Amino acid sequence: MKMGIYDPGRWSQEWTFWPVNDEGGQGDVRQILLRHCAELLAHLARWQQQEGNQCLLWQRLIVLQRRRIARTLATAPTLCTMLTEEKFLQDAWLDALLKVIGEVNCFDLPDACPWTLEQALDQEFFPAAYLPS
Repeated sequence: MKMGIYDPGRWSQEWTFWPVNDEGGQGDVRQILLRHCAELLAHLARWQQQEGNQCLLWQRLIVLQRRRIARTLATAPTLCTMLTEEKFLQDAWLDALLKVIGEVNCFDLPDACPWTLEQALDQEFFPAAYLPS
């Protein structure tokens, strides 16, 4: 049996067959940005809730996720406005909660995100321990 060689040009031509969504092609990038922001918020929640487990690896994951978001925004600068939308933040936070809810000390996180995306994307920001009320 002969195996074909992967041809990214052919793949991209086949991919263009599928219709563009109703957001002028930005929907896919929006979903990618939402996933990246959710992952960042999940890392920050872990950092905050599992304070005894904070380490350089976790710090590095947070820094790299922030860089990943910056690169996504650089490819689609029009998405920057979404970062200030409350709905976008809450969608990302809900996804983050679903990622961490079963982890140690993460079951009592608030329903609303305790940070703004501006805070979460700030390279100097690492949240202090959350004390549920």
